[in-house]
Amino acid sequence: MKFLADENIHADIVGWLRNSGHDVLYAAESLAEHQTTTCSRPPDSKTAY
Repeated sequence: MKFLADENIHADIVGWLRNSGHDVLYAAESLAEHQTTTCSRPPDSKTAY
């Protein structure tokens, strides 16, 4: 069986499902792979945001 587990599901439960033979896509793992960095303006920039 296939499951989609969001980031609120504990990793132990995801592990148990996988060990039981289920296919689990875990959002917490997927989010970690697609982290974005926040860009900030240089300190000498005079542009107001």
